[in-house]
Amino acid sequence: MGPQTRLDQFQTALHDGLGVAPLSARTRANQIANKTYPGAVVEFSKPVDVGARSRLRPFVEGRVGVENLIRAGVDFEIGELTRGDLMVRDSITGQRYRTIVSDGAGLSFVVGVDTAFVGESVYLPASLGLTLTDRRNRARAGVHWQRKNTHGFFGVTYLGREFTTQSDEQVVGSIRVGLKF
Repeated sequence: MGPQTRLDQFQTALHDGLGVAPLSARTRANQIANKTYPGAVVEFSKPVDVGARSRLRPFVEGRVGVENLIRAGVDFEIGELTRGDLMVRDSITGQRYRTIVSDGAGLSFVVGVDTAFVGESVYLPASLGLTLTDRRNRARAGVHWQRKNTHGFFGVTYLGREFTTQSDEQVVGSIRVGLKF
């Protein structure tokens, strides 16, 4: 983490290329300090078929490293498109995306909710006057699609407040597109 990653320089170059205002001096000065945080993530789940074309997937996740937390939730999927795929969960949105994609075509719709109890977060340090909320809630919905040479995902996620003085909740979008050529 920190300036050693040089992501601030990359972001400045990107902003310059797009004609967007660069990072402020205050933002650069408030970066998380240089440090390496080893971590681990473990998720346990048990998919349960609900009818011929839908599946309920309750899960529990533990995460240590940059953030220490335990999370519990459920995803509900309608459609068979992703059943033979290797899926992983995005750490920010909670959306599950396909990393190894099976053949086929069609659509699958997914909705999910979860809540996390966060013990510590390097991203939200108490030294900056931030107090973590008791729980971190998320709700999400999305659609996976696949045709002969393309596949993708589009989703939207509600993110509850992460610290007590956060002015508002957030809604973010996710998109992933794969092209075979």
